[in-house]
Amino acid sequence: HAWLTEAGYYFHKPRVGPFMQLSGLSYKVNNGKNQSTYLGGLAWWPQGHRFNIKLGIGRMKMGSDPRRIQVALQTQLYIY
Repeated sequence: HAWLTEAGYYFHKPRVGPFMQLSGLSYKVNNGKNQSTYLGGLAWWPQGHRFNIKLGIGRMKMGSDPRRIQVALQTQLYIY
């Protein structure tokens, strides 16, 4: 099973906003590699809600491995 939840706020005039993501992966076969991640960062929306670029940093826990720091740079394009 996989899930992702995201929340954020959009400041209209500068077209930026903070965001927070929580996600997880769990497997039916318990191999000890289930994953949970939380990430926070800043999003830039150069074309309103049609396109964004996000930079975030957070923590990832995978099975019994030590926690890791994750840095993510992503873009999203909405076509409608």
